[in-house]
Amino acid sequence: MMVTVLVVTRDGAAYLPVLLKSISGQTVKDFTSLFLDNGSKDNSVTLVADWLKTNSGSLSQRDQNTGFAAAYNNLIQKLQTPYVLVLNQDVALAPDYLSLLVRAAEVNANAGSFSGSLLRADNHSATDSEPLLDAFGLTLFRNHRVVETLRGQRAALVNGNKDTEVFGVPATAALYRRAALDAVVLQRNNKVEYFDEDFFAYKEDIDLAYRLQLAGWGSLVVPGAIAYHHRSVRGEADRGHAYNEPLTAAKVRAMRSEQSNYRSYRNHLFFLAGTAYVPLLSRSFFETLFYELGKFFYVLFSNPSQLKALREVIPMRKALSAKRKHVYQKAEPRRVTLWMNNR
Repeated sequence: MMVTVLVVTRDGAAYLPVLLKSISGQTVKDFTSLFLDNGSKDNSVTLVADWLKTNSGSLSQRDQNTGFAAAYNNLIQKLQTPYVLVLNQDVALAPDYLSLLVRAAEVNANAGSFSGSLLRADNHSATDSEPLLDAFGLTLFRNHRVVETLRGQRAALVNGNKDTEVFGVPATAALYRRAALDAVVLQRNNKVEYFDEDFFAYKEDIDLAYRLQLAGWGSLVVPGAIAYHHRSVRGEADRGHAYNEPLTAAKVRAMRSEQSNYRSYRNHLFFLAGTAYVPLLSRSFFETLFYELGKFFYVLFSNPSQLKALREVIPMRKALSAKRKHVYQKAEPRRVTLWMNNR
């Protein structure tokens, strides 16, 4: 087997039939599938179990939600294939999605992660007219704001079918090279973590993308590989600049749950303290400081309860420092600096 497809489910019965059909419809068949259910209360387990009667793979279950990072780490440790395709439960793949990503991986040995053009889905299928991009990789700015590239923009803005080098890829529908994951693995308390489990959910793919770049592994988007992503709350559109638009950001935050906003802010702080490269008195230092102060005062006046994230980060400073020491043992910070200087 060349690829193991990984899917973590949680109350995903509304999406799974489309996802499962798209997996079995892939033109390449040299793959197996591993599913882990994170304590679903609907019939997600039944849907997957029925699909597995006629498709290669296995299903494991947990009684409660252990989070995105821990669940996928558990699955990655079980696989023996050179590539792993990480899928959200609310995506659908075009038939040649996997084959195009594997082909790109085979001819780009220095790249560790790959994704296609992720389009916004409408009722779990592609929109017929004027499709919009959900993501075309990840963009890193000097202030350490990371956005899904071209999010909310017309898919027609993607020119040609040439593979495009990007800073990283979202874990929505991402192919990872196992050797690259092993190169950036975190060893903690006798545990192996590819995605940082402190994050639980939100931004763990950004942290992994940053660590892959630091370790010398590039990322590619294959424009002709199409996937459709359905999610109820979307971030603000990417307009190619490093700063949020306050009114748009406020509307997006209002649509999210209190817990989602909290985890997003907390995990951003985890990322800055445990992984991000911000040399003292550098241009990125001042731009990051300015951005973080703006974000702090925005949260202070709009939703001060979110600042409890600081109380969670401060006690973890030793653990975050240990992670940073581990990450930078064999890091290539210049690679990240070059990406930021291009913005």
